[in-house]
Amino acid sequence: MKICRNDYAAREWVESYCDLDEYLENCKSEKSLSALSLAMADDSFESGYGDVDPNEIRVLLVERSKKVQLISGVSKQRGKSVIRTVSGEGIAVKGVQSILRYPGAKSRKSVAMRILTKRPKEFSEYREPFCGGAGIAMMIDPRIQRWINDLDERPMTIMKALRDDPDGFLKACREISPLAPNEKPGQPDYESGRARLRRAFEDAQQGKLGNKAVEYYFLNRTAHSARTASEKQYFSAPERWNIIMGDRLISASERLKGTRIVKAG
Repeated sequence: MKICRNDYAAREWVESYCDLDEYLENCKSEKSLSALSLAMADDSFESGYGDVDPNEIRVLLVERSKKVQLISGVSKQRGKSVIRTVSGEGIAVKGVQSILRYPGAKSRKSVAMRILTKRPKEFSEYREPFCGGAGIAMMIDPRIQRWINDLDERPMTIMKALRDDPDGFLKACREISPLAPNEKPGQPDYESGRARLRRAFEDAQQGKLGNKAVEYYFLNRTAHSARTASEKQYFSAPERWNIIMGDRLISASERLKGTRIVKAG
């Protein structure tokens, strides 16, 4: 196999992962970074992007991880949320992070703050067309009437299920067990855990899970760069499915209450 030693190719590939910072914030060991770099190198070959040197990827991950950990540490020391919502009355309300991975996501800190700082001082209704992962909508005060839509039925289906039946949606998601501690990157059973979730990925692609919202969400979390609407979808990030074991889905369901969710077109 010919290895591409081009640093630009490696950097471009690393940048294509839309929520890498979120993972790096919780990635504490060199062993985990090494395992991640190897998996990303394999992904680049499987996707048809080309051969990328895992060592080049690892160097970039270490560099980026240090920056992410530094930013996270400063935020925690200050005791403040990096992202906060603003209501129409000018009252600061803690934001809820989007639970969807979406190309071009506006929930990225630098992008979100540029948008929120240009809001009107007072408003009684928030409407977001082409909402995608609804990153900005999740930061709007829930006391404000909200209306979101998108032509892509997949995020709309997921968010409707989360709004209307959060307990049922979460229960159905948990029927697909996430990676156990011994199956995470760098651990002895990582390959078997990855293979188990790859089979679920293939079932989701073929519509065999019997629940459209769960199928869409599983593909969204585990496909490379969240390319849910692409025919070139491929399995890449099994560790992202661990989101179902935390409280982010519950927090998102609370924030979506009362939100009008419509598929455009």
